[in-house]
Amino acid sequence: DKEKALCNLRVSAWRAIVNNLGLYKVVSLKRTRTFDENCEQDKLPEISTKNVHSFLDNVMSSAHEIAIESVREVYDWLRPGANRFDPYKTNAKNARWKLGKKIILRSILEVRFNGKFWVNMHRQDHMRQLDRIMHLLDGAGIPDGYQSPLIDAINTIILPEQAGETTYFSFRCFRNGNLHLTFKHLDLIDRLNATAGGGNILGDG
Repeated sequence: DKEKALCNLRVSAWRAIVNNLGLYKVVSLKRTRTFDENCEQDKLPEISTKNVHSFLDNVMSSAHEIAIESVREVYDWLRPGANRFDPYKTNAKNARWKLGKKIILRSILEVRFNGKFWVNMHRQDHMRQLDRIMHLLDGAGIPDGYQSPLIDAINTIILPEQAGETTYFSFRCFRNGNLHLTFKHLDLIDRLNATAGGGNILGDG
């Protein structure tokens, strides 16, 4: 019917705007989920120059708040050692009270039929956000790449190769789906810990 067709067209147009502007790479997971829910529930405004500018102005004016939200999302996700049932001593040492040099992320990878490792689609948002936060903390802008430098690097690993690295990480992939992730810039991890604990992510420039 006409109303349903117009609704679908409006949602498609908003999604195209968000994708083409790369906004998924700059907003928090919380705001991404809110946008997706608004798409599903037909709560989006009509497409117009005024509404698009208003949407972008809201994102830009909330940049600092979005950055803090994103850091805390990543921090909470990256602390598997905070769970008393976590079986890995590495996480108990490096990811219980705050993040350290290395963590083990469980069941985050898949092994494709051709022996290629692949980041599970349900984990890609968090991995993309992690890469974005490291770039943000380093003042390096928005990450390049199809998904993000970290995801893209992992998705190129083919057995028997297991290891790789990017500017901010070195990693090893395992058949059981685990990812051993080492942070190469501990000064950025110190900033991440401080920001998640209430510090100012932009305080040092």
